[in-house]
Amino acid sequence: HRLSFFNQLPQIIETRPMLSSLKEAIQDLPKIRDALNNRTATDTFFAPSNAAIESFTKWGGYDDFKAGLSSMFSSDEIKALIVAYHAVPDERLMWGQLRAKAAQGAFLRTALANIFDNDAASLEVSFWKRNIFLKGTGSEGKIVAADIPACGSVVHVVDAVILPIDGDGGGSPHQKNQSKVKGSSATR
Repeated sequence: HRLSFFNQLPQIIETRPMLSSLKEAIQDLPKIRDALNNRTATDTFFAPSNAAIESFTKWGGYDDFKAGLSSMFSSDEIKALIVAYHAVPDERLMWGQLRAKAAQGAFLRTALANIFDNDAASLEVSFWKRNIFLKGTGSEGKIVAADIPACGSVVHVVDAVILPIDGDGGGSPHQKNQSKVKGSSATR
């Protein structure tokens, strides 16, 4: 797969069987597809696997992931915001670099954090038992396939849809703290 280095992110998503559900989920999002098609980008994208999307829609009470996505994300804007939470713009972070960031307790500023100019929409990177985890406000995912090159960017497949909101109130103390807007005196 030497030629895969020249593939753009949408081509990676479209040609990897483990990402076919993601392909269907973003097919009706032209702005997201345009952003992913940028050949000069140096981004990191955490792509939810088919199993991740299936688990997510089952968590939402749907056996059919298409019906689940349609109902759970009633608008393309909501779906686009979730996708933006899986992207780290302007940083091509390989597995080893993510491992180093995990050792530092680093947070990754996502495209969603850039949209809202809010660090609460960042992802915490952690490392446990030889695995890298990404902790969002409402869920966390483990990297299950790493370092898939896409032009100047890189794709890592994750085993969960990483949520920027705590959808069930079951977030960890860290996740609940992260969901608070920085600088706000409001409590939740």
